[in-house]
Amino acid sequence: MSETQADETAPEPAVDTELPATLVTIEDVVTQARRAMEAVQDFMIQRARRFDLNTTDFVALIRIAAPDQTTGGQLARAMGLRSSSMTALADRLEQAGLIRRVPHPTDRRSAVLEATPRGHALAMRAIGPVAFDVATATQAFEHDQLAAIHDFLTGLSEVFEHRARRVGAAPAPDAQS
Repeated sequence: MSETQADETAPEPAVDTELPATLVTIEDVVTQARRAMEAVQDFMIQRARRFDLNTTDFVALIRIAAPDQTTGGQLARAMGLRSSSMTALADRLEQAGLIRRVPHPTDRRSAVLEATPRGHALAMRAIGPVAFDVATATQAFEHDQLAAIHDFLTGLSEVFEHRARRVGAAPAPDAQS
C-alpha cells in the first residue's frame, strides 16, 4: 500500500466542533462582578450587625486591623467622612476597646489608628471565615487560572481605586440639582 493510499484510508482525527457548554461574555463578567460587590456589601452589613457595630464603624475597624498603618485623616478620605465624623467614629471604637490612637512616627499633628488585640480578634472572627472559604475555593483552579483570577481582581481593584479618587476629588453634587 502506498503512502497516499494509507493516508486516504486512515480515519480522520477527531475534531471537536461543539461549542463549549458555556460561553462567558463580558456582560456575564460585569454582572458577576456587580453580584460579588453586592454580596460583599450584604456580608459586611450582616457581620457589622452580628458584632453590634454600625456598618461604617465595622468597615473602619476592618481597615484599621489591616497590616497597613492608617491615620484618621487617611481613613476619613478613604471612607468619605468629614474630620468631625472620623473623630466621633474613632472615639466610639476606642471607647469599645477596639482601637487605640498612637502618635504618628514622623508627623506630630497626626495619630495612627491601631486595632487593639480585641479589635484584631473581632476583625478576624468577622472576616476570617470568608477568607478561608475563598482560599478553599481557589484550590479548584490550576496555577494559570489563579494567575488570571489574580490579574482580573487586581485590575478590578485598580478600577475602583481610580474611580474613588476621581469621585473624592470632584466637588459634591448640588443638592438642588
